[in-house]
Amino acid sequence: MTAHPTVFSIPVQRAFADALAAGLIDRFADGALGLAEGLILLPSNRARSAVQAAFVRASGAGLLMPRLAVIGDADLDESVALALDAIDAADPIPPAIDALRRRLMLAALIERHNPAGEEAITGAAAFQLAEGLGRVIDQLHYEEIAPARLGDIEAALGDLAGHWQASWQRLRLLIDHWPAMLAATGHIDRADRRNRLLARVSDGWRAAPPARFVVAAGVSTAAPAIARLLRTVADLPQGMVVLPGLDLSMAAEEWDALGPVKPDPDQPGERPLETHPQYHLKLLLGRMGIARAEVGAWAAASPFDGPDARAPFLSLLFAPAAYTARWQAADDVAPSLTGVSAATFADDGQEAQGIALMMRRMLDEPGRTAALVTPDRLLAERVAAALARWDIAVDDSAGQPLGQTPPGALLLLLADFAAAFDPVRLIALLGHPLVRAGEGRLDWLDQVRRLDLVLRGPGLVPGWAGVSARTDEIATDSDRRGHGAAVAIGDWWAEVAAGLSTALAPFAAGVSAPPSMLLGALQDALGWLTGEGAWTGHSGRAMSDLFDRWAMAKGDGPALVAPADFPTMLADLMSGESIRPPYGGHPRLFIWGLLEARLQRADLMILGGLDEGRWPPQQSPDPWLAPGIRRMLGLAAPERQQGMAAHDFAGAFAAREVVVTR
Repeated sequence: MTAHPTVFSIPVQRAFADALAAGLIDRFADGALGLAEGLILLPSNRARSAVQAAFVRASGAGLLMPRLAVIGDADLDESVALALDAIDAADPIPPAIDALRRRLMLAALIERHNPAGEEAITGAAAFQLAEGLGRVIDQLHYEEIAPARLGDIEAALGDLAGHWQASWQRLRLLIDHWPAMLAATGHIDRADRRNRLLARVSDGWRAAPPARFVVAAGVSTAAPAIARLLRTVADLPQGMVVLPGLDLSMAAEEWDALGPVKPDPDQPGERPLETHPQYHLKLLLGRMGIARAEVGAWAAASPFDGPDARAPFLSLLFAPAAYTARWQAADDVAPSLTGVSAATFADDGQEAQGIALMMRRMLDEPGRTAALVTPDRLLAERVAAALARWDIAVDDSAGQPLGQTPPGALLLLLADFAAAFDPVRLIALLGHPLVRAGEGRLDWLDQVRRLDLVLRGPGLVPGWAGVSARTDEIATDSDRRGHGAAVAIGDWWAEVAAGLSTALAPFAAGVSAPPSMLLGALQDALGWLTGEGAWTGHSGRAMSDLFDRWAMAKGDGPALVAPADFPTMLADLMSGESIRPPYGGHPRLFIWGLLEARLQRADLMILGGLDEGRWPPQQSPDPWLAPGIRRMLGLAAPERQQGMAAHDFAGAFAAREVVVTR
């Protein structure tokens, strides 16, 4: 181990991935295998892709890259890469439970256990609360807070509102039962497994330091297990930690004003300033046992860096409240804003059109790249649609919820229709682009249009029988007049009604049924409508995988679900399944979320949707833990996500050419 930890920070104005690659090539590219013998630890799969692309840009003629391993950023909820998970370990760590199976088990636990005098929570409400309960369990693992700590603060809850006390009692009950329930499956929580795996890697490297160089780069999550691993890497003979955008020039008194690393819950005045973009880095350094003065500045630069004057301006921009008087004494900030412009639009539609025009204009400049960075998924979709009018296909690397893809939208539409028969939903369902796609599609649409006309007008009786009665009535009347087309609609509808009503019979019964039965009914109906069409392509395969995972978890979730609740459960589940596009989008135009933009940069950075409640995104309240309880437990306040978003904004704003839109 080294006498002093080796920790660097790449300044905020530098393009992190490219500066990292340039610096590592200068240090370790000694011979053909110099870099190939090393290991780089990165926070996420997205960061790995960014660093890999940066090495390709920096190599010119090509080189053998080091191994890139993901250590699983807690904020991104990603698993540890297999590169650190030895398959031949003498004492293997139990596998992590599947996320869907865990949610179903937690929903069943919520249904079965209720505090005395409290109303039972069932169905879709239990399924939605199970997601929040899983986050609480993961956060306890991340912060390494033992369940016994929950009992230690019991006496301090008397001042809370009644609904928070009821929520607390339910949480205690569930967490007391969850370990035994989980142990019976032979699995452990993924956050717990990540902590154990990182601890094993850290202990192994301390006992026997690796001969190769090891670099931990871009990691900013301050979870204790990650902090210990980073300290181990910093102490290795050939190890180093490279942090993103640590402000080394911030005055010591301002750094202290960010608050303590270990706040005393009994001293409200000592609450940390978690909304500041530097606080999470201060917390990480504190848990690593490293002072900011021990962190060195990364020397390497890249062609994609922003101006050096941008960093002092950002430090001034985010000064703690007690130090905002610095603005009055600051010099002219105009040189710091060279290359920065702003655009204000009347509404979201105009903003999307304006951003699309800016990105399209960049294609007229050879080799130049542009990226939209925004946490607003709707804005990103509108920009992508606007660019498609020029036949420019841009991938939104943050992904798209499964429920918004064509197969997912069809499934949700089918579930809503199955739970509540509605003629409008029926026509939308039968006319969906995936239904009867291919040969015969035009004839099918002709019949759908005829059915739409038949169902218009007053007096329609709801339900399958009502539609059949209307088509029979029209067919009989038309038969007397000699209109064969109306007779054909009656025969066609009889075939449709027989096929769909049979498949969706479990919903029509109107009584609670096992989720597997309702899911199977939707699967059969999709097969009747589309054949294999709903299960092909990137999103179709993802939906098929979701069905398979739910089928494998049979018996773990709620025993019975009301048909009326099932569409809500399905929509909630699919909203958490993000479908990222395969490679093949435009090579020079990009749409990034905040996480995707964290370590990479384009020539033109468009920061879109800079409106209140959109950037940073509004935080949803925690249904399980009141803010005061979170402080007493030592969990991060929800406001820390605002600080992370501010850090992401600073990294993007420090680029050479920036446009801010709102």
